[in-house]
Amino acid sequence: MSKRKRSTETMWLGSEASYDMYQESLHMAAEQGPAKMAEMAETAKEVMTSDEEPGFESPLLTVINGVGLIDVAGSLTHRKEEYLRWFGMTPYTMVYDAAIEAAIDERVEQVILVVDSNGGTVAGISEALEGIRELAKMKDVYTHTSSSMNSAAYWIGSAGKTVIADEMAEVGSIGVIAVVAEYTKQLEEEGVKAHVFRAGEFKALGGPYEELSDKAKEVIQDRIDARYDQFLSSVAENRGFTKDHVRKTMAEGQVFLAKDAESAGLVDSVMSFNDAFRLVIGERKQSNSSFITGGLESTSVEDDLPIHSQNLKGEEMSKKRVITKEVQAAVAEGVTLGTALGAVGTEVAESAEAPSSPEALEKAPAEVETAEVSPESDAPDLDNGVLALVEKVASLSLSLGEVKAELSSAKAEADLAEVYTKGLMKIASDSISRMSIALGAAVQDLSSLSPENLLALHSSTHTEFAKRLPVGQHVETKERDEAVDTAAEFFNQHLVTLVTKQSK
Repeated sequence: MSKRKRSTETMWLGSEASYDMYQESLHMAAEQGPAKMAEMAETAKEVMTSDEEPGFESPLLTVINGVGLIDVAGSLTHRKEEYLRWFGMTPYTMVYDAAIEAAIDERVEQVILVVDSNGGTVAGISEALEGIRELAKMKDVYTHTSSSMNSAAYWIGSAGKTVIADEMAEVGSIGVIAVVAEYTKQLEEEGVKAHVFRAGEFKALGGPYEELSDKAKEVIQDRIDARYDQFLSSVAENRGFTKDHVRKTMAEGQVFLAKDAESAGLVDSVMSFNDAFRLVIGERKQSNSSFITGGLESTSVEDDLPIHSQNLKGEEMSKKRVITKEVQAAVAEGVTLGTALGAVGTEVAESAEAPSSPEALEKAPAEVETAEVSPESDAPDLDNGVLALVEKVASLSLSLGEVKAELSSAKAEADLAEVYTKGLMKIASDSISRMSIALGAAVQDLSSLSPENLLALHSSTHTEFAKRLPVGQHVETKERDEAVDTAAEFFNQHLVTLVTKQSK
């Protein structure tokens, strides 16, 4: 029996391990047969569009609070079939479509490229890059990776105006490889001898049915060098460096941990997706003083106080007015002190000089409250009831500011929980679809399922999958088996956590 042959596609932006993973995915898809693949293509078309909002077609694009999240995950490929996503691949054409849709979608104000990929084919990447460039002309594009953003994925991700990585992520692998398979020995063992005839000196050099010649090696290396030069130039332009700097500091196939990637200039910052999302939508937790005063840094409010040249004792006053934080809070909430005190024709006493220390600031309000009205003064008596009312309003304003700050923080956390829930539900749906195909079951529309029901279905499908297709049947190494089990366990734990939070 003939051993399975690799694809003849040779130019790859990634490592040999990621290339092997891509080949395995292609093989799994091809094993379905033409009829099954045609059925999957039709099912994919229905599933990908059934749960989207009107006019919202790209399965890679999710919109949360005006931020478009574009998934760039798995092995990236020039092949166009959407069902390839069920086998761990993402077509470049789908990245392009998602970028263009985000550009014209009025709901989308900013975009985050959410990257989780170790590479892809050289062929087709230009289309994805074109889509991102067109999108960047209209809206701000950011990039974030929580796991891997290597080679082809980094080429795409570097187009973001700000590139961010989680502290556990790996970034880089700027380089190009070519895996050229030669089957002469295998064919000989099978009793087959292939003869290659060509018209044209360079026609089909490096084919699998003849030994690799020196001329073929030279031609292939020249092609790789040309693609590598394009890769370097594009990253240099995206990141604002010279090509020589990129080559010496960031490239040559090196893979960097997040902090090292930041030092090398591959990324701008190291932070979690939560913090990156907050960064993009501008939700920063503000201090109570900043929130209440609306950003006012001055300790005086000129326009809301009556203007007089003398205080209640008849002394000349400084033009600076000293007010307490409570008064600032009242002003920030729309209670103008000038209006409140003006209702009884009251003038506010001021010191001849503005207090220069915290102690003096504390004493100033007391002096205002205890100041005696000179009989000779034209100012009427202070109405203590009005002052008490103002202080009460100021105190309530401070409490209101604290509540608003807490609500803002809670809303941000709820938004992030929604992002994760939708993302994990999409991952679960794709996982169930892939396992169903492998089990010979029909792929169903899962968009109407609740998180709890989707989790239960994923668990039961995974159990059946493990029973009928024991670990190792379609994979080549123990390490990959362990990685798949770990990923499944991680997914289930996090989806359970999110479901529990949402049910509270």
